[in-house]
Amino acid sequence: MRSTRDWIATDLDGTLFAREWAGEDSVPGTWKCGEDAAATQVPSSWIPGPHYRLVSTLALHFDIVPVTARDLASFQRVSIDGIPMEGVAVLSNGGLVLNSEGKVDEEWFDLASEICKPWVDQLLELYGWLLQQEIGSLKTRMIEGARGLPAYVVAKASFDWWKTTEAKELLAQVSKKSPLIVSKYKNELQVLTPALNKKTATEFVIKKYYSGNAPVLCLGDMPADIDFMRLAAFMVTPRDSSITHEKLIKDDSSRY
Repeated sequence: MRSTRDWIATDLDGTLFAREWAGEDSVPGTWKCGEDAAATQVPSSWIPGPHYRLVSTLALHFDIVPVTARDLASFQRVSIDGIPMEGVAVLSNGGLVLNSEGKVDEEWFDLASEICKPWVDQLLELYGWLLQQEIGSLKTRMIEGARGLPAYVVAKASFDWWKTTEAKELLAQVSKKSPLIVSKYKNELQVLTPALNKKTATEFVIKKYYSGNAPVLCLGDMPADIDFMRLAAFMVTPRDSSITHEKLIKDDSSRY
C-alpha cells in the first residue's frame, strides 16, 4: 500500500535517541527486560525533550520512516509514545525493508540478495579476520540482511580502547584490507558493501511506497548517513553530531 502523505526519513541511534541522553525532560526511545521476575520492560535509551517535541509534532503531519543500522530484533525494542513507527522502515543499513504493515518486504528481499552476492565473500573474509583480532574489549558481529546473507559487519569496543595504538592499527588494517566501506563513529566500527546501504534501500522505499516522492526531511548523525540524507529536500543533524556543514561541502562540493 502506498502512502498519500509526505514523509520524513530518520536515523535512530545518535540522531533521535541514545543511552546517554537521559534527562528530566527526556522520553524513552528503546526498552529492555528488567531484572525482576516479571521481566518488566525498562527504558534503555532516551530522546531529549527538544528532539521529541520536534519529531512528535512532525509525526502528526508526516509519515516517520526509520532508516537505521538496527536489525529486526533490535528495532523491535524501539517504542516511542507519540511517534508511530509500525509501518515502512529500512533496517540493517539497507539489508532489510519493512512494508506498510511492518512485515518484511519480499520484493526487497530478492533485490537485496542480488545486490549482496558480489560482496558476500569479502564481508565474510573480513568478519573472520576481525573475529581473530578480538583483543581488548572489541566485540564483532555479522548483521544479516536478505535471505540470511550478510548485510554489514559491526565491531564495538569501549571508548577508551578506541584511543589506543592497538585500535588505530586495527582501523588502518581494516581500511587497507578490502574495498568495503569503513565507518567509525564513537565506540563502533561498521563495515558495509559499496552497493547495499541506507541510500539504495531508501530509494526503493521512495519508488514503491511513496510514488516516487522523496522525503521532505532526512535526519542523521554520521558521515555515512549523508548519502541517504541527500535524497530529501532538507537535511537535519543533531548539534553535536560528527556531520558538519564543512563536511557536507567537502563530501560533494558540486551539489552547492
